Amino acid sequence: MTTATTTAVTPVAMTTATMTNASRGSRWRPLGAAIALSLVVAACSSSTDGAVSSTTAAPVESSTATTSTTAANVPAPATPTLDPATVLAEALAAYAGGYEFSGTATVNEQEASIVSGRWIDGASQLLIRSGSGEVEYLITAEGQWARLPDGEWEELEGPPPTDNPLAALGTPTSLEVLSAAENTVRLRGVYSAEVLGLTGDPIEVQLVITDGSLVEASYTVNVDGNSGTSVTTFSNPTDTTPITVPAP
Repeated sequence: MTTATTTAVTPVAMTTATMTNASRGSRWRPLGAAIALSLVVAACSSSTDGAVSSTTAAPVESSTATTSTTAANVPAPATPTLDPATVLAEALAAYAGGYEFSGTATVNEQEASIVSGRWIDGASQLLIRSGSGEVEYLITAEGQWARLPDGEWEELEGPPPTDNPLAALGTPTSLEVLSAAENTVRLRGVYSAEVLGLTGDPIEVQLVITDGSLVEASYTVNVDGNSGTSVTTFSNPTDTTPITVPAP
């Protein structure tokens, strides 16, 4: 069994591992936030020596909702006030059984990492690409495994993180509606770095909700002078096949 250090499940990222090099038998090490938002921090840190993330969130204003303009002397119909917490909770609940995701991290406007996969009933299957490297992962309640495109599955030590990685997106320290038009609501949430499995100042996350489901989450941070941006999209799973332990 290959030894790997794991961390607790983060709200927007599941603990996985990456390789120190591409040769068979390499030692796996934690990527630090493979799924979704936290991916960009790992990418930024890989371009520095022991970089520690330091982020700054913009001031958060009180929750607001857009209102419609009216012609002169014509009373405007009452515009329902959106409760951002309710909107977000319902958007996350839409994926309680599973979802697909695809995230791209850029550092200084250069593509650094891409992660894609699916989360189904507590198990995940994902593929991470960084530069010319590519690693595939399976994470179930029974354990977690990784392999190279031409390699065999290697079991990783440590408890597998099987909680829904999106769950902690429902615990922002503040949340506001940026805009609401037709079937799309845009929210801005501020999260403690610890909730996202990171360190440093609170992080501002932009959330896009369409037809009642979260479709995009993004944020930008600065890590030791490097500007990193992560954009992750979500959708209902097209493949609902149960994710199981690799065949021996």
